[in-house]
Amino acid sequence: MFFIFFYDAFDLFFIFNILIFKIFLSLTFLILNFYAFNGIGGY
Repeated sequence: MFFIFFYDAFDLFFIFNILIFKIFLSLTFLILNFYAFNGIGGY
């Protein structure tokens, strides 16, 4: 019982980490594009 609960918690944590990583990547990509289009980045 405890082992199954621990495995489910670990699986949820792994999925949560992947989601946070994807959101962080998309946010940084949007910010970089915003700066590049506005010319602040020197492009």
